[in-house]
Amino acid sequence: MGALSEIVTPLGLDEFGSILVSEVSGSYTEDFLRGHDSEGRPPSIDEQFYYEIEFPPACVGGEGDRRRFFMSAAPMFFAGQFQWNLKLERARADRGRNGDLH
Repeated sequence: MGALSEIVTPLGLDEFGSILVSEVSGSYTEDFLRGHDSEGRPPSIDEQFYYEIEFPPACVGGEGDRRRFFMSAAPMFFAGQFQWNLKLERARADRGRNGDLH
């Protein structure tokens, strides 16, 4: 998570960068992790595929912030550990705590 950086932009504070998600179950296929359907077709041109990660809340009992990421590199499979690692890049248009886009 240390690769995310907060940058001051003309519109305010924003985050940029990438993260590495590890220990993703090896039972998933690479196609599934890339958002392909059960027949191996990628998302259509009018669809978006992303990962949404809920970060820990600032206070105990609160809800965490949800941030969206897209896959920036091919998933890495570690057969000896039966797991995937995913490199994800920060995306825009996060959902708020109530589920609305902002």
